[in-house]
Amino acid sequence: MAKTHKLRSIRHLSLLMAIIPAIILSLALIGTVIFSILYIKQEKDLFLYILIGYDVVLFIAYALSYYFLIRLVDQVYSDGLYRVTASVLKDLSNNVKNEEVYPNEYKIREFDELNKNLKGIRTTFDNSTLISLPLNLANIPFEYINQDLRYITLKSFKDNLRQLIYCAQNFRNAIVEVFYDIEDDRLENEEFLYVVKVLKKTFADFDDILFAPNENNDGVYAFIPHLNSFSRTKEYLLGAMRELGINKKTYDGLATIGPRFSFVCYPYSNIDELIPDLRYARRQGQLINFYFPSRLSVLSDSEILQNSVNLNNMSRILNALSFLNKVSSDKEHSMELLKSTLTMVISFLGIKTAGIFVYDDYDYKFRTLMEASEKGNELFKEGQEVDKGFINTMNDVVDLDGSYYFSTRRDANYSLAKYLDRINVYSGFYYILKEKEQVKAIIYFFNKEKNLQIDSYIRESLYILSYRIADFFLISAKEDTFADTFKEINNVLKATESAVYRIDPDDFTLVGFSEHLTILYPNAKYGEKCYKALYGLDAPCKECPLKTAKKMLTTIDGNNYEVSLALNDTKTRLKRLFVRNIHDAEMTTDRFDKDLLINSYPSLVLMMNNLYSVNARGYVLLLRVDNHEEILKDAGSEGLLYLMRQFISSVKTTSKIKSNIYYYNPQTIAILLPEVGHVDLVNFCEKVYELTKMNYPLNGVNYQFNVTYLPYAFPQQYPTADAFLKYTLRHYTNLAIETGKDQIYFPDGDYTRPASKTKFMLSVIEDQFVNKTFTVALQPMVRAHDKSIFGAEILIRLSDNYRNMVFNADELIRVAGQNGKISLISNTLLDYIGGLYQQFGLTTFKVFGFTRLTINTDYSFFTDPNFVKRIYDLQNTYHLPKEFLGFEITEKEVFDHLGQFKAVSKSMSNLHVALICDQYSGEFVSMDKLKDLGFDEVKIGRKLVSDIEVNGKHLNEVKSINEEAKNNSLKITFVGVENSDQYLLLRDMNKNCACQGYHFYRPLDDVHLVEELRKNQ
Repeated sequence: MAKTHKLRSIRHLSLLMAIIPAIILSLALIGTVIFSILYIKQEKDLFLYILIGYDVVLFIAYALSYYFLIRLVDQVYSDGLYRVTASVLKDLSNNVKNEEVYPNEYKIREFDELNKNLKGIRTTFDNSTLISLPLNLANIPFEYINQDLRYITLKSFKDNLRQLIYCAQNFRNAIVEVFYDIEDDRLENEEFLYVVKVLKKTFADFDDILFAPNENNDGVYAFIPHLNSFSRTKEYLLGAMRELGINKKTYDGLATIGPRFSFVCYPYSNIDELIPDLRYARRQGQLINFYFPSRLSVLSDSEILQNSVNLNNMSRILNALSFLNKVSSDKEHSMELLKSTLTMVISFLGIKTAGIFVYDDYDYKFRTLMEASEKGNELFKEGQEVDKGFINTMNDVVDLDGSYYFSTRRDANYSLAKYLDRINVYSGFYYILKEKEQVKAIIYFFNKEKNLQIDSYIRESLYILSYRIADFFLISAKEDTFADTFKEINNVLKATESAVYRIDPDDFTLVGFSEHLTILYPNAKYGEKCYKALYGLDAPCKECPLKTAKKMLTTIDGNNYEVSLALNDTKTRLKRLFVRNIHDAEMTTDRFDKDLLINSYPSLVLMMNNLYSVNARGYVLLLRVDNHEEILKDAGSEGLLYLMRQFISSVKTTSKIKSNIYYYNPQTIAILLPEVGHVDLVNFCEKVYELTKMNYPLNGVNYQFNVTYLPYAFPQQYPTADAFLKYTLRHYTNLAIETGKDQIYFPDGDYTRPASKTKFMLSVIEDQFVNKTFTVALQPMVRAHDKSIFGAEILIRLSDNYRNMVFNADELIRVAGQNGKISLISNTLLDYIGGLYQQFGLTTFKVFGFTRLTINTDYSFFTDPNFVKRIYDLQNTYHLPKEFLGFEITEKEVFDHLGQFKAVSKSMSNLHVALICDQYSGEFVSMDKLKDLGFDEVKIGRKLVSDIEVNGKHLNEVKSINEEAKNNSLKITFVGVENSDQYLLLRDMNKNCACQGYHFYRPLDDVHLVEELRKNQ
């Protein structure tokens, strides 16, 4: 029924709603009057019945019309006009694209006009780009110290910071702190005003800059809205540095103190984190400290992006990245897609020109790869050489993320501006791709005689687009390099009369081969059986290396060839076979061993001669494989060579020794270590030992190597390299030492020790703890709020006398625990604690509040059946106070024995012994779990603490752990505090925490600890 109405205007609808009820009421009134008169005059009941029926019919008609009109009003006004308008306005205010239209079943003219206007708004919305407008600060209730200087109070600045940011939330808004290192002092009012005047002059181009004093009263905050370039701002600050010097009285007289700067920026920092991030940046200790914790591209869930009116623009630009999914091996087609993408972006944003400079590796010049531009705005021709000075300057001034943006000519760096003037560029954005510090490409977006006013989100999308384009170029360049390398390898194989082919070992199908193979074997074809295509056989070769694990000899056109698995890699299922020509008279002085793919013995002789000529010193380390015969018998000659190649490859990768590995004899390789001393040599042997005990798989079997290590120092008394090498050969041949023991044997001193660091440490532990030749050091623990000493951690000092070094205490505990020596160490240290308390307990410790001594141990110590009695006797013998004794157990050790530590903690509680989780990071065990297990203290390891003043990630982790400790009522100690910045951060975070580290004390002996206790008080 509704669709039959053809209302031309909403006014007609309004008239209809007024007329229909009026007509019905008029008819009811007229009919009632007429039938009432007839009934009264003629006194017939018929007229009464007609009157009643007439009124009933009109009432029903009125009710139906009322229902129809109310429904019409609901559809047109409520569900249509109001609901759609409210929805569109809400989505527009939240920057959400709304596709709704006004429903118009009744063909109302005004609704058609509204829908046309909505379409226009959406088109404008889709193509809109914000421009930078002056901030309107009139409605923000700032409390001014000096209105002319725009200098406000700190409280006013902090209270209104959020509102201030939201005045220009889509742009970069920076806060710069200018501060001075004046301990226990502050700036005077006149000095504050002077600093503000200099800053106001420095940033005169920024109309809406604001200033406020900082919390420490040693500097000024400057709020800089609508920021272009970070590096340009850095130039402003460096330029103002001389003027910002202030004179202060010091102990040495009047001195000029220069400023330092910290710099953070919204939206890279959230609004509430701007001031805390400034404090963090300040502690980095540089002259100018930038800190940007996040990129916009990873903030999709934050309030920042949700309040940007340019989200659709950002998405539109990023959609251009889809061309990267369409690129093909057809380079010309890929370049066309890229150029069309740049054309779309500059058209969308109203930029005049975009293009790409690339570095030519062949002539070391930069050229224009492509340019997309509006007619009359061309800057560079494709293929045109670009001034290297221009490129270098672009690279010099670039921001930290590799990009640079200048909205106007005056915002560009001074050194860059002279090049921009030459090509008449007024504004722009560019991104630099670098590889190993070499500029490889520059993607640019430039304007002639026009500003480029874009907000942070459009800038970010241009950054991401440029980054991905650069990435595409890098991959493309690597593909070209790979293709060139493949050609070079083919040429090398041709020149050496060699070839490589791959086969499927299951059915001997030929699946790939080098180009030269078709010259040696003209019938070689993909998919054919190798034995048929290459050798004309109906079954696999009897001497095939895959079957015999040995080399196979064959003859081609009268020449002898060798087929081997020298280049094979068992990590892939396909097998790689190497074919090489064996000449009848190969040079005996070949400098490369073709079996092991390392340098030959003659090349070792040549290298030693070179070292002798420059009076070099060092070692020749021989690695004799003692289980050589067993592997040869089990795996065959090809298998042995493959395993040896894998082992040598591991040595090269781990030690970064690439060329100084030589063939010595079939059982031995030599490693030349020039300018290496005793300590480095032993460290190297320990690394190699770990590599020998790795599993090297071959045909489903894992192999390891047993090696004897023979380091020969040179030059010793031998005047020539030839004489020295003859000595090594003679000594090696006559050597009588037990094999298969993985020992380092030093021929010069007739000294032998295990190559395994673990085995050597165990022998030292056994010797020094049994003979009581070990030493200990005491690392003081201090209270953060006043730096007073309250306890100490006992550190074991075991020495490697050969290397003249002390073993790492944590590593000693780990090795002792894993090898059943922890009770030996821990019981000895408990005896030491008893003796120390007997000597100083009553006279010193109690007087000066020294209440804790801890030792490091592991879970196995608590499994000792005499453990509880041992602790009980110690406490009763020396009358130790409650909680004086503490055990430190690493978080990983706790995790490995979660089920058992409940009982351990109960025993500790009954004995009044502190149980401390050491080296805590939260990686393995939560604070809740530690509390449940019965721990009441944690120590945060130095890996997190030692760089919190410069590492934001670690600082946030430490903050989180500290809060968890507070929530679980756990005491907390921070280990590895190295400087005052770290200490102040931790003290501000938790004044009730404890600390230890070199900032307070280095490890002390007992006498010096007591001296420090007295000084401390």
